[in-house]
Amino acid sequence: MTDRVVARRYGEAFVAVLERSRRLEAGLEELRLIAKTYEGSRDLKRFLGSPEIGEEEKRSLLTRIFSSSIGPETASFIELLLRRDRTDHLPAISEEAVKVSEEHQGILRGTVTTAHPISSAEAEALAKGVAARLGKRVILERRVDPKSLGGARIEVGSTLFDGSVQGSLEKIRRQLLEAKVA
Repeated sequence: MTDRVVARRYGEAFVAVLERSRRLEAGLEELRLIAKTYEGSRDLKRFLGSPEIGEEEKRSLLTRIFSSSIGPETASFIELLLRRDRTDHLPAISEEAVKVSEEHQGILRGTVTTAHPISSAEAEALAKGVAARLGKRVILERRVDPKSLGGARIEVGSTLFDGSVQGSLEKIRRQLLEAKVA
C-alpha cells in the first residue's frame, strides 16, 4: 500500500471518530499540532521510529508532551498509530484528515495564478464565482507567475478556468495551426 493510501485511510477513520464526538475542528487542530511537532523534531522522529524503544516508553513521552493539549479521541488515535507503527505517517495523515473533513463539508481547495499579486478580496470574489459554477464552497490559494502575463488561471481539482493572457494566446496559436489555408 502506498503512503498516501495509508494516510487517507487513517485520516478517514480519524475524521469519522471526531465527527461522532462532535470535536472535528479541535481534533484536527490537535493532530496538526502533533504532526508539526513531529516534522520539526529530528529527535522525536528518531525516538518514535526506533525499534529498540518500547511502545510504552513512546506512549509515555507523547503523553508528557501532549496530554494537556489533546482530547481523548486524539490521544487514542496516536496510541493506535504507535501500536501499528505508523507514526512516520503523521504529517500525511494530518493532511489527509483535513482533506476528508473539507470534502464532507463540501469545500474544495484550488489555486488562482496571476501575473501580479491579488488582494484577499479579489481572491474571495474569484472563489465565489467558481463556487457558484461548481456548487460547492471554494478556497483558493494565491500564486504569482509573471509568465501568465495577465488575467487569472484557476484550478480546482480537475477543473480548470483559464482566463490568463498566456492561455488565450495558446488557444489562438492552436487555432492558427489548425486553420486550413486556401
